[in-house]
Amino acid sequence: MKKTFYVLAICICLIAFQTSADAIPVTSGLIAYWAGNGNTDDSSVNNNNGTLIGGTNYAPGVIGEAFSFDGSNDQVQVADNPLWTFGGDFTIN
Repeated sequence: MKKTFYVLAICICLIAFQTSADAIPVTSGLIAYWAGNGNTDDSSVNNNNGTLIGGTNYAPGVIGEAFSFDGSNDQVQVADNPLWTFGGDFTIN
């Protein structure tokens, strides 16, 4: 079963500032992290890579590139994983 993520909500995780050399990396403790920099690779250690669906593309972001959705059936789809223990199908908007 495939799970669908609307990555707009993931942007909250992308805004992180580190002020010292020993700061915890933004991917620490996350089950998935899609930066959107020209690919749908998961930058966390869990390797939950995705696939662009519909008209989803890339556009300039605040830092590097971002996912670009035109509002018509766009999504980033990732495979089911035991890490997604939310009690059934879900969508993140």
